[in-house]
Amino acid sequence: MKPLLIAILGVALSSCAVQTIPEASPEAEQLKIVESSNNCQIIDVVVGSAKLGTEIGQDTKLALIEAKNKAAELGADSIRIFGSNEVSARPALNSRGGTVMVEALKCQ
Repeated sequence: MKPLLIAILGVALSSCAVQTIPEASPEAEQLKIVESSNNCQIIDVVVGSAKLGTEIGQDTKLALIEAKNKAAELGADSIRIFGSNEVSARPALNSRGGTVMVEALKCQ
């Protein structure tokens, strides 16, 4: 009985270890958030998503970090957020998720 319990705990813990919370790169930290893309070159549209948060709004924050990291990798110096959502249809089943859509911009 003990080996079975240890095996089950091992599987449960290993599935938790796979999920990592994204951190903003130094380049992503430097991005400016602008309200308009006028006078800027649009590099690309970038989508960030997350399904790791334990609090309302946390998935959207994590999705923004992912989107900023992607925009920074494209060489953007600014972003414009044009869409976001957080879904929490069945919290008991952990069916949460957040998405943020941004324009990666070159404004300088």
